[in-house]
Amino acid sequence: MPYKTHKITLDPTFKQRRWFAQQCGYARFAYNQALSDFKAGLEQDNFQTWQTLNVNFNIACIRNDAHHKATTDIVNKASAIGIETLKAT
Repeated sequence: MPYKTHKITLDPTFKQRRWFAQQCGYARFAYNQALSDFKAGLEQDNFQTWQTLNVNFNIACIRNDAHHKATTDIVNKASAIGIETLKAT
């Protein structure tokens, strides 16, 4: 029995192409991070399942987001203090 196929082409706009490329970058980053964690676990004779790797990756992302927010708040407050100091003189 012959198989029927359909050929579909995408014709994304510039904004959509940029979004696709960004998503590929995210996927590549997540894969490389998981591979690095997996190899580190093997060096310590610790086999990690994909579930464990997923949890570790999400925890690392939450920590990075919290660190980014904290440093952004510090920078914003410091620049506001610096501007107030300049206005006072």
